Amino acid sequence: MKILKYALLLLLLTAVSMTVFVATQDGRFSIENEREIELPKSTVFNYIADLKNWDTWHTDNKQKSVVDSISRGIGGALQYGDIKVYTRKYFPNDSLTFALENRQGITEYQFKFIDNNDGGSKVKLRTSGEMDFLTKLKVLFRGKETVLGEYDRKALNDINYFLTRELSTFSVQNVGLVHLPETFYIKKHVESDLNNLGMSIFGAIESLQKFVKDNPDIKVKDNPFSIFSEVDFISGKLSYEVCLPITEEIYTSDGSDIISGKQAATYGYKTIMVGDYSHSDKAWAENAQAVEEYGLTPHPTIKSISVYNTSILDTQKPSEWVTEIITPVNETVLPEKVNRDTAVIPQ
Repeated sequence: MKILKYALLLLLLTAVSMTVFVATQDGRFSIENEREIELPKSTVFNYIADLKNWDTWHTDNKQKSVVDSISRGIGGALQYGDIKVYTRKYFPNDSLTFALENRQGITEYQFKFIDNNDGGSKVKLRTSGEMDFLTKLKVLFRGKETVLGEYDRKALNDINYFLTRELSTFSVQNVGLVHLPETFYIKKHVESDLNNLGMSIFGAIESLQKFVKDNPDIKVKDNPFSIFSEVDFISGKLSYEVCLPITEEIYTSDGSDIISGKQAATYGYKTIMVGDYSHSDKAWAENAQAVEEYGLTPHPTIKSISVYNTSILDTQKPSEWVTEIITPVNETVLPEKVNRDTAVIPQ
């Protein structure tokens, strides 16, 4: 019996000593990991920078996060449980830092984005903060690189998986000739490249929606759309007006970056694209090929439009975005095809 008592006492003393030893260890840590991603750094930056995407790569939280009205840039924040996350530093397409604040203190996630030589990018993640007791105990037996590095590597892998899956999934389907009614709208001029098309459109729509909110007499009708004045898919440079359809004509003040407009009624050839806007060149090519095959005559004054039926405003998954691409034409009835060869969508 004495031997058993001594053994239990020794075990208790060992446990106490271990607890004291672990508790008195320096809990500060800093660890770095990196990941190659086969997408431009602007695409990767825009995805990570938007806190609406936090749950897709920060998967240790058990609750769905609630994002504030601002989701990206300085001022962007979210919360789940007693944890608050906010953007501490923000340098577009170069670097950003998130701060995660809880009872243990603040953990920083510092991202650095670097171009590589094949059109992709390298993402470096440096995580630093203070370990709680349980984490220090795990590190004691398994090592810092294993315990802390394992989570960051998973985060980078989840980012890569989500982006490559979501951004590579798309489809294009020709619909045919449709009627476009006369439409009043407010618009904002935008210039961007193809890689930033989604975020540029999103930002412009947010500005238009704020304008409507500040002017409650304006009533929105149907989905937002863009009128493209200049499209160069070779260089990737685009110039267009992002528009919000409204129920009746209005007049905006001189000098405002948001102005009113009217699109005349016409017919147009419609193609539907499901997927990220980076595939717009393929959808436009398919639409143009169909217009040519049917011998349709593009309208001389009404420019091509894109209608955002389901967009980044509705879901963070690009594979679920539905966009109508319409080329206005003079014809009102779809004729027989001039060239009956089946169109092939470039992959």
